[in-house]
Amino acid sequence: MLNARTTHAFHIFDDKILAIGGFDDDGNGMLSIESYDIHSDQWTILTSIPGAISKTWPQSLGTVNRRIYISVFHTSNSFIVMQEGYFFDLDTQQWIKAPVVHERARYCPTVQLRFPKKFLRSMQTNSISSLGATSNNILLMNS
Repeated sequence: MLNARTTHAFHIFDDKILAIGGFDDDGNGMLSIESYDIHSDQWTILTSIPGAISKTWPQSLGTVNRRIYISVFHTSNSFIVMQEGYFFDLDTQQWIKAPVVHERARYCPTVQLRFPKKFLRSMQTNSISSLGATSNNILLMNS
């Protein structure tokens, strides 16, 4: 990665790995999303999470189709907390304002995504197959 970070999230799409958010060595929230191209073995800054105040960090992350959902917290020196949600469209490289996670779940680092059962059956990953034939939920966790 170009910038050392901890408690960030990863997302894989096409032949790229995204490192999203996290904290730097001083404990500051990181707004950058870095992209690693496996063919060129190179990291680049893809974008930054919008709406920054003095400290911003991603709280929840999930993907639907080619959109990444990010729920972020913003805090200021007066400890005012504001939560916002965004989709990042991987095709258009644009941010779209989205609904936020419900208040009771705001500190939970997971996003629950619902998919049709036929979609789940077509997936060939261990995590999907372990959900069972009757399930239509996927939980993605922030690392």
